[in-house]
Amino acid sequence: MTRWWCGVACAGLVACASDPPPVIVVGGAAASVAGAGRPAALDSSVAWQCPFPAQADAVGIEDGVVTLQATVRADGTAESVRVVSDPGSGFGTAAQRCALAAKYVPALDEHGAAVAGGTKPFQVRFNRPRP
Repeated sequence: MTRWWCGVACAGLVACASDPPPVIVVGGAAASVAGAGRPAALDSSVAWQCPFPAQADAVGIEDGVVTLQATVRADGTAESVRVVSDPGSGFGTAAQRCALAAKYVPALDEHGAAVAGGTKPFQVRFNRPRP
C-alpha cells in the first residue's frame, strides 16, 4: 500500500509525494503586528504527514489545494481549524484533520509571552505522484 503525504506552506506551494520521508517547506515567517506581539504560526520544524483523500484517489483526482486558518492555544496546539477554501473530494477534511493534530508556534503578546491566537491563512497542497 502506498503511503501518501503532503506538506504545507504559509505562502507558496509544497509538493507531496509517496514514500520517501516527507519534506515540509514553510514559506515566509509570520509578520509582527506593531504593538501587538506576533500571530501564531506553523512550526516549521515538524513535518506534516497528511494522507491523500481516498475520495479523490477513487475518482483519479491528481491534486488539490486547501487554504486553512488555525486558532492556536498558548501551548502551541490547535484549538480549531477553519477551512477557508476547499476543492472538495475530501481534501478539506483531510487537511483540517492534519492541521488539528499539528504543532504550532503560539502567538506572542506585546511582552513576549505565549498567548492564544490565530494563524495567517496557509495552504496545504496534495499531489498524487505520477507512476
